[in-house]
Amino acid sequence: MHAIADRNFHLAPEKPRDIDIGFAGDIYWPFLGDRERTDIIDWFERHGAARGLRCDIRKSRLPRQEWNLFLNSCKALVGAESGTYYLNERGGVLDRARRYNLNENRAATFDEVYGRFYHGLPRGISGKCISSRHFEPIGTKTCQLLLEGNYNGILKADEHYIAIRKDLTNIDDAIERFRDAGHRTRIAERAYDFVMAEHTYRHRVEKLLRTVTATVRA
Repeated sequence: MHAIADRNFHLAPEKPRDIDIGFAGDIYWPFLGDRERTDIIDWFERHGAARGLRCDIRKSRLPRQEWNLFLNSCKALVGAESGTYYLNERGGVLDRARRYNLNENRAATFDEVYGRFYHGLPRGISGKCISSRHFEPIGTKTCQLLLEGNYNGILKADEHYIAIRKDLTNIDDAIERFRDAGHRTRIAERAYDFVMAEHTYRHRVEKLLRTVTATVRA
């Protein structure tokens, strides 16, 4: 499971946070079967300025040092859980959609891919999960505006991030909570303290060693 790489992503107190809402990362291919993450990113790109927000949306990844500086330049990051809802047939449906989208029709729209592979298909075991991209802003004490989700049971809505409903009906309320600098700072500090206490890679290694030791002794 992912954790925080606190040696690589850390607070730069001298760096002014002159970006309100930021994002820098790849946009998911249609074969994943949902647009939730893309839609929330696009919303801030299209409507953020009209809400008086300075948004910097970059649809490609940054090298690690640039990413750390970018995080320290943002008051908040926007995002959602990683992964897919569709692990049906042990990932068989996802695999067929991936092959079609990447090998046969790279220009396919989301609606085309969804209609071909996912329309009417019940969601099986969810592959939605937390990723390193959620821990890295925490290391720089950057608040996050995230679509509500499970995040592997680690990040809690409105405790460790400002939650936006998946239908975006509370997005203006989320923005108002973001504008409250005190609230925004408390969210970021709470997430940082929690993750540093329980979810560094040192914690992951220690847990693995305990599990291996217990198995050997058994």
